[in-house]
Parts: sequence; structure tokens; C-alpha cells
Amino acid sequence: MGDKSNSQKVFVNESAGVYYLKSDLLLHHPFDVINRLSFKPRADAGEILYNMYRGLDLGEIYNENIKYNRYVQSFDMQVAMKMQTDEFLFAAAQLKEESFSDVVIPLPNPTPIDVRVSEAIARRRSERTYSDGVIRLETLSNLLYYSYGVTGYLDIVLRDGTRLRKPLLASPTAGGLQSIELFFAARKVEGLKTAIYRYNPYKHALEVINDAPDIWDKVISAFPGHPYIIDMQKANLVFLLVAFLYRVKLKYGERGYKLALLDAGHLAQNILVVSAALGIKAVPVAGYYEDEIDALLNVDGVNVTCLHTVVGGV
Repeated sequence: MGDKSNSQKVFVNESAGVYYLKSDLLLHHPFDVINRLSFKPRADAGEILYNMYRGLDLGEIYNENIKYNRYVQSFDMQVAMKMQTDEFLFAAAQLKEESFSDVVIPLPNPTPIDVRVSEAIARRRSERTYSDGVIRLETLSNLLYYSYGVTGYLDIVLRDGTRLRKPLLASPTAGGLQSIELFFAARKVEGLKTAIYRYNPYKHALEVINDAPDIWDKVISAFPGHPYIIDMQKANLVFLLVAFLYRVKLKYGERGYKLALLDAGHLAQNILVVSAALGIKAVPVAGYYEDEIDALLNVDGVNVTCLHTVVGGV
């Protein structure tokens, strides 16, 4: 990247509230090609974007465009204040009622894990070989609960006096919007058939998403590291951390994609540390064919997409 120390704001049409950040790299924020009063694109927005973006690294473009500055922070605060309405708070509290399947499998109640946090962290290693053994359903129940289960509640009082209880999950999420849902493919788990499941943290239950006869083979075929780097044929679990981007982008705009990535990282680390505490070998894997996994989940890959995975087994 070039030196941006000489960057300065250039007002193109101050009366219309339009300006952009002139630098040696690119526009600083997507709104910089939008009339800030009418929120309509500038007539020359396409030409500006083409000239500024051509030949540049997409990662750099995104990173620059979602950085906080004083204007973006002010705008975000305005959006955040508007979202503290009774309607939004009520909708956020009702996420627990969303279901993805009619086939629901209750899980055993979670039990305390008798391992110190320091010990679990010290145990954690990226393990890529597995024994082809069986995982007990009680073990899976604990793994899901302590990674992403409901561990508390927030009491919300609306202006009309209505009281709501918003469930709080074990893994943090930007704005409390639950940008990530936890899906996983399972094989050789006691009491479960081989299938893709969604963990419903509010009911502490599983929802069957895809139980096609060859589902495990289809999942592992989407990982080019198998079998050369990871022996997934003997693994028991492939966690699929699926981003519901529209939830977080509603509040944070394009910056929401970055926050969803962070949320996926928080959840992945929970899975890894809890796995270590339970004696399950696990490794995070970013090398997979996203479109193929999204197709198995029956999601569009744009508004909803798998951002990260963790493979585990005994």
C-alpha cells in the first residue's frame, strides 16, 4: 500500500453534501460515491470506482473501505440509536424461535466438565488424524453447549412495559445479532445417523438439515486437504460455521462482514478449547470449496454462507 499520510478530503459538491477521500489508493468508504443527503449514487460513481479500484487487491479494497473513521462512527451511532426501538429489540429477542427443520432431536442435558481452563488451553493442538472411533452423544451435547449454548439471559423492558428475556450464548456476537449459526456434519456419533445438523442453542437440540445417503462423502470431497493433510474419512465431526450476513449487515453495513468473520473466529476457538477439554482432537480448516458446502446446506452463498470449519474426531 502507498503512503496515505497526505490524504485529504476533497469536497466535490459541498452544497449537496458529497465528498470523497482523495488518496493514492482508493475511496475510503462506500458512501463516498453517494450523495449524502439523498443517498443516491453520484452520476460519475461508476467511473470513480473503476479508476480507483482497477488492478488493486480485493482484500486491501475491503479492508480500507470498512475501516472506522469519525464520519463512519457517527453514522453507525445514528443507525444504532434507530435500532434501539421496541420492534427491533423484540425481533432480536425472538431469534430463539427460528427453526431450520421439522426433524428435531433433543440432546442430553449438559454436565459440568471437570477440566481447568488453563489445562484445556494447554492441551489444545491442531490434530489431523483420528481413530475412527465413536463419540458419545453426551460428549457431543457438552461440546455444543459449552461452545455455543445458552448460558444466561438479558432482561429487556420495552417502553410499554413488556418484558422480554434475550438468551445469551457462550460465544460473543457483534451487536448481539447472532451472525453465526452452528451446523455440523456427523458420523459415528452414538444415537445419530450420518447427516448434516444444525445446533439449536435455544432448545439445546439438533435439527436435521441434510441426511442424504452419501452426505459424508460429499462433505469431505469439498476439502482438498483430504486425505493428504487431514484424514477426514475417520473423523467424526465437521463443524460448519455459517454466517447469516443480513443479520449483522442490517446494523453495521459492509463492516458487518468483518464482524461476522470475527464472530466465526470466537466460536471456532470455543469449539477447539472445549474439544481439548473433552478429549476430542480438532483442527480449524479454512481450505474448502465454499460453494459446494453452501449447496449441501441449501443456502445461497451470498446472504448466508459457510465462513469457517473445524474438523474433529477421537
